[in-house]
Amino acid sequence: MTSYHLFAYLHIVLVILLVGYTLFWVIMALAVALEEAPTETGRLLGVINAGRWPPGGVPYAMRLRFPWLGWLFLALLGLTGGLLFTAVGDRVSPGVIHAKLALFGLLVVGHALATRRPTRPLAFFNGACALAIVLLSALLRH
Repeated sequence: MTSYHLFAYLHIVLVILLVGYTLFWVIMALAVALEEAPTETGRLLGVINAGRWPPGGVPYAMRLRFPWLGWLFLALLGLTGGLLFTAVGDRVSPGVIHAKLALFGLLVVGHALATRRPTRPLAFFNGACALAIVLLSALLRH
């Protein structure tokens, strides 16, 4: 297996994890909004945001705060995506790459806002950005 294949594999696994992370927030935002009053929704999303992962099996001090999972996924995706782009950048559509980078930037901003105070619209925004990035990736040909 070449380094390109290793980075491509890692990138795909990280995308799956990021989409799962954003989908978790969409589901939580929907569930809380359906079951609770609007004033309580923000507080409960904040409680979820303050949670730590993994929930068990690891000493509490070593558990990551939940938003740091998203930051970890985003940082590693940026790294592996950059490495993959250097390997095949001249063989892919510049328009698609620019659109993916713009959406990635929006996702980083959305996650930064959600790290401070998660809301239902931010959960939907971040989920839509992650999904759009994945859909754009299908247009990359090399």
